[in-house]
Amino acid sequence: MTLSRFTRTRARVLAGALGIAALTWAAEASAQPDEAVERYRAGYGLLMKRDFRNAAIELEAAAAIDSTYDVALYALSRAHGFLGNYIKAADALRAALRHGLQKPPDRAARSYVDSLRKALQPQAFNPLSNYRGMMGGMHHRSWIDSLRASRYQSYAVGLADFYYRGGLVSRQQRRFGEAIHHLELSLRNRPSDAWLDSLDAAFSGPLRLLREGEPRPAWIDSLETARELGIRHRRHRAQTYYTIGQCHLSLRQPDAAVPALRQAIAVYPSYPWPYVSLGRIHRQRGESRQAAEMFQKAIAVDGSIVQAYSGLARVRLASQDLEGAVKTLEKAVAVDPEYAEGLVMLGTTLNHLQRYDSAVTALKKAVEVDAKKAEAHFRLAEAYFGTGQSRQAVQAARAALRQRKDFYAAMVVLADAHADLGEIDSARRWYGEASKDSRQRDYCNHKLQELDALEEETEGR
Repeated sequence: MTLSRFTRTRARVLAGALGIAALTWAAEASAQPDEAVERYRAGYGLLMKRDFRNAAIELEAAAAIDSTYDVALYALSRAHGFLGNYIKAADALRAALRHGLQKPPDRAARSYVDSLRKALQPQAFNPLSNYRGMMGGMHHRSWIDSLRASRYQSYAVGLADFYYRGGLVSRQQRRFGEAIHHLELSLRNRPSDAWLDSLDAAFSGPLRLLREGEPRPAWIDSLETARELGIRHRRHRAQTYYTIGQCHLSLRQPDAAVPALRQAIAVYPSYPWPYVSLGRIHRQRGESRQAAEMFQKAIAVDGSIVQAYSGLARVRLASQDLEGAVKTLEKAVAVDPEYAEGLVMLGTTLNHLQRYDSAVTALKKAVEVDAKKAEAHFRLAEAYFGTGQSRQAVQAARAALRQRKDFYAAMVVLADAHADLGEIDSARRWYGEASKDSRQRDYCNHKLQELDALEEETEGR
């Protein structure tokens, strides 16, 4: 091997390690200006050394000298991708494609095609010969060729991933409109999943031919690999639609969120979170039946989603089905014993049912899980007061006020507990503080009048 051939081979090997379709130095020199080639070489070397920031500087300089330098633009997209500048990476990749960048199939595409090719080998897949009609008359080799010619062979997946990651960054920065735009671009550039439906239809017949206990042919493993990759791709599309829906909800646009969430379910029905979000939207609209249906579907898909249980419990509480809510919340805390919100909801509901001992157990656990949750301390104070343990009620109410100084409802329970203990001055003080809240004023004034009457009666005696 001559030195020049060795250099070209080494360049190709190194480029493959990063997924970069690098040209040989000699080919570049004949196609691009010398200065652009030198800047590209420098940037490429830095990219191989994982010095991504300086690599981006050199590659941007190469692209500035020659805006049609497709390989430099592609390498620049990789550098920006490693730096987390995903939209810049997408812009560079789009520019590279616009100027004719060519590249072998990416890893995911090769996995699809190679697995399908193995699955469709005539000598290994005799049952297929009896099921030509199930493929719509399309010969298996032409079907592979059509798949290979699809957008899986292009940079679409990489471009879609850049837009997806950029959308997530925008959402994290609370730029929700921008996030929606990037996520929609991700979907637009990501190949559709129609081929997976064709795959299911094509192989449903041959798969049924296998008898129980019969040796497993090698083509089944290849087929299942291809299908697993396809399902993963479909799940990712559903997650993208779901994230778009969440961005619309953050913008207080539930009507715009609903189609995105429904599309997520249509793409991948086994993804539970769109059901949860739709359930919340229906519940906020007062559509109890539809809300309950969505939460139940989420639980059927994934029984570990405690938010689905709490959503269903809220629907049942709204319809005054307290016992049903308790059963649902008990399932939630059985799934996750440290689900603080569920424990507080359970304890609160048990308080309403006057099952104070059970409420104390649930709420003590909630306080153990999250000692900074003022609501948990407050509800525990209510439960203690209901059992007649006024001293413990005082302690729990004070803990609630340490977490939230303007918690007027906790002040009321604290005043009630002091009054029950005969600590009249403390009770007066806290009734007076709580009466600053208009929602508590009437009750507190009434209790103060009772205390006045009690004192007058005591003095009369």
